[in-house]
Amino acid sequence: MSIITQGKNNWKFILIVVVLAIFAGVEILINVSSYNSDLIFLSFFNEGKKPEKNIDNKIACTQEAKICPDGSSVGRTGLNCEFAECPAVKTDGTTNLIQESFSYPYPVEYRYNHTATHFFDYSLTGLSLGKRTVPSFVYTSNYKPGNEIYALTLYLKIKNIGRYGAGVCLDNTFRLLTNEEGDLLAPVNARFNADCLYDDQTYFNQEVIFVVPESQKIFNITTGGESNIFFTVTVSSEGHLKVEKAYTGGQG
Repeated sequence: MSIITQGKNNWKFILIVVVLAIFAGVEILINVSSYNSDLIFLSFFNEGKKPEKNIDNKIACTQEAKICPDGSSVGRTGLNCEFAECPAVKTDGTTNLIQESFSYPYPVEYRYNHTATHFFDYSLTGLSLGKRTVPSFVYTSNYKPGNEIYALTLYLKIKNIGRYGAGVCLDNTFRLLTNEEGDLLAPVNARFNADCLYDDQTYFNQEVIFVVPESQKIFNITTGGESNIFFTVTVSSEGHLKVEKAYTGGQG
């Protein structure tokens, strides 16, 4: 069909083209509007969505800090919210602090049976001897957080194995023998750093803190409780701390 017929415009044809163009434009606008609405909805949904909680994280991380032998502090970290490792400390002329770290096989290891199917594995992973401050989890009539003391500190790894269903608060049964008559000195902390230990968790750097004379070089210690393992910590002539297992009265 010719747009120009006999020298005149074909207005009917032009009108049909215009109408079709209008319908096409409306369809495009509807599709674009729908697409943008979907984008806006998805963007809003994704931005407002909160991350899912980690179901393996049984212990909520807190701002609680642990005081290390060098006076610094470390917080909880990782999926299990365990305390981070304390920085390595070397002997210096100011505090005369000695620290030793042990790897597997540890010099002292034993198991405490809480029930027939629930138990705790203890491992001695380190020692320190010298001036330090009382940590934040210790508060007694004689020792308060921040006080300076001269102490022998044991560092333990405690693994809680079992399905008890709740945190188990373990007493610190370690004792220091003070004389040949068998008198015992309790540590300044009646509980460990973590206080109550939860199922299937491993806790590092759990401290046992004994206030001792600066002149003392030999320390006889018992784990106490049903394990009743005796061991000796000696300051060598080179200034190192040596551990020697002496006697096992129960397990171990």
